[in-house]
Amino acid sequence: MAGEIIYADLRHPGDGFSSAEKRHAPALCPRWHGVVLKVSGLGHLVLLVLVVVLSAQVFQGSLRPVMTSIPWQGSETQGKNHTEQCMISALMQYYCKPRQDSPTACAGCKLCPQDWQLHGDRCYRLSKETGNWNQGKKGCENQGSQLAMLRDKKEEENIKNITGRRTQPVWIGLLSSHRKWRWVDNTPLNTKM
Repeated sequence: MAGEIIYADLRHPGDGFSSAEKRHAPALCPRWHGVVLKVSGLGHLVLLVLVVVLSAQVFQGSLRPVMTSIPWQGSETQGKNHTEQCMISALMQYYCKPRQDSPTACAGCKLCPQDWQLHGDRCYRLSKETGNWNQGKKGCENQGSQLAMLRDKKEEENIKNITGRRTQPVWIGLLSSHRKWRWVDNTPLNTKM
């Protein structure tokens, strides 16, 4: 035992910690810090799950615009429910530039549903489905729209531009009853167009 040297740190009751021990001592946090950390971690996890689920729905195509009425002006929203009106309003505010004279109104901004084409102030969709006139009319009604009505030269040109060199016939919203032609909204055909 004579050759052994033993070192020991002696502490007296009033000394406290040395400066080296104070640097390495764990910080004591109030208990609520841990609770806040766990709650915020859980919140981040919930947000991550929501982002993944919504992204999957968007990429699978299950989230599509619910707007299918044409034309996009006037009384087209009178028959829509409040949620659809709010969605249309929010999309218009997001995508359209406000007019200078009225910051809440959109100047010439029209929105069309996915897979529809905007020509003038109307949205058109050229269906790939085939069928008779009644099936075409019903298909349009199922989407909240109607067969195209050629009321003026501009609309006739729009239809020609959309159909292009298509070889299949295209149904329009014109029908005959007792040798009188009328549009699907019951307005008579203007033969002087």
